[in-house]
Amino acid sequence: MLGGISWQSIADDDGVNMGFRTSVRDIADRKRMEQQIRNYNENMEQLVQERTARLMELEERQAKVERLAALGQLAAGVAHEINNPLAGLRNAIELVRDSLPAGFADADLLGMVQSEIDRIGGIVRQLYQLHRPQPVSDRCVDLTNVTLQTIQLLSAACRRHRVTIQVQGNERQPVLARLPDGELKQVLYNILLNAVQASPEGGQIDVMIAARDREVVIGVTDHGMGIPADILRKIFDPFFTTKHGTLETGMGLGLSVSQSLVQALGGHIEVHSVVGRRTTFTVTLPRGWVASDGAISLPESACDAGNGKGEL
Repeated sequence: MLGGISWQSIADDDGVNMGFRTSVRDIADRKRMEQQIRNYNENMEQLVQERTARLMELEERQAKVERLAALGQLAAGVAHEINNPLAGLRNAIELVRDSLPAGFADADLLGMVQSEIDRIGGIVRQLYQLHRPQPVSDRCVDLTNVTLQTIQLLSAACRRHRVTIQVQGNERQPVLARLPDGELKQVLYNILLNAVQASPEGGQIDVMIAARDREVVIGVTDHGMGIPADILRKIFDPFFTTKHGTLETGMGLGLSVSQSLVQALGGHIEVHSVVGRRTTFTVTLPRGWVASDGAISLPESACDAGNGKGEL
């Protein structure tokens, strides 16, 4: 029994103390009720905190949906404006190539220009289909080769920033997977360009490519100033950029688009940064592309390096 004791002195009419009166009460029920009230208050406080966090999450998600809706409208407008001059460029390049003499030394460069114009056309079609995604065809590609091609496209930016890009290990060793190479090249271009712009003059960017049983991994590390934590959590948000007021001011869509493409291919992209030292972006993709029904087409048959069937 949990008891409570109270007492009171007793005196006669002349004020002479005659003793005292005591009472003993069982207060277990009251203490139990008080504990229940405290527990209830603590549970209510925890519930309020959880609901508040959930509300903030929903508000953030709603804001992201609104930004994506704005992105869709912008994408449609940009695609429309780009399509006409792009067609003119494609026709002009074809006319130039047709007029070149046989054995022209830089014919391969013109071929690359035409290939990149076609890739821009594919990106424009993706913008048109932003809210109406179409099936993406995959093929057997060599990730090492795709990475080297993307690095070559960034050669002018590397010269401008006096930065070198180094592929770790044997850069001629093929790493095979079944993936849409256009989407992969777009992801690599966005990440590598950010790394070039973040690197100090004379710096080096390290690229790592590795294959596992069911997935491939591409890591890009720059040795710049790193990304503070308050910025790191926003870098994949549409329209977020830290390049305001610079010659390289962007729209803040590169990493957002890259994340969407990687997720659409069944993979994920991670970033780890040490302020003042380095930043590493790691892209992990299934070796076989994930179809809309969730099935993974593994590359054992079409991408076996030993059977010569790889489409490289």
